[in-house]
Amino acid sequence: MDLKIVGWTDYDSSYPSITVSNEEVVPLIQIIIDEILDNGYMISGTDHQNQVACVPVFDNGYCFRATMRAWGSVMSFAYQEIDGKETGYMDFYMSTPKERKLPEPNKLDVEPADSDNFNGFLLPQDGELLTQTIQAGIPLMTTDKALIKIGELLKKRMGNQEDEE
Repeated sequence: MDLKIVGWTDYDSSYPSITVSNEEVVPLIQIIIDEILDNGYMISGTDHQNQVACVPVFDNGYCFRATMRAWGSVMSFAYQEIDGKETGYMDFYMSTPKERKLPEPNKLDVEPADSDNFNGFLLPQDGELLTQTIQAGIPLMTTDKALIKIGELLKKRMGNQEDEE
């Protein structure tokens, strides 16, 4: 995969989310991991969605948005062990196990790609949570921006299907 991270933006920026095939996910994540490790970044899922420069932007004008759990997984792949303890996504979900280190905000020289995809990557656990709350008819109680957006889209689609029947 010939992508390069050219900077970092905020979650709500105008850069659309990258879409890749299943075969391209691992190489894409490796690009992000390499950037994290090369710079010693320590970014939680909360930081990824709420801080100024915690969403990587690629040279093709797309960015990598993720649910807080999915971002936590990326970080745990980067830092598989800290202080002799194996990490998991929950170690990076809302905070970091070591002192936080975020990318410096900078002006990006790449224009946003022409796409309306602003969804984030999610984990199976995220999908299960969305399915359970929709099936139970209960509100989704989360601060996760990706889950809120995807949940709204799913409810809208389900409402449209019911209207057609």
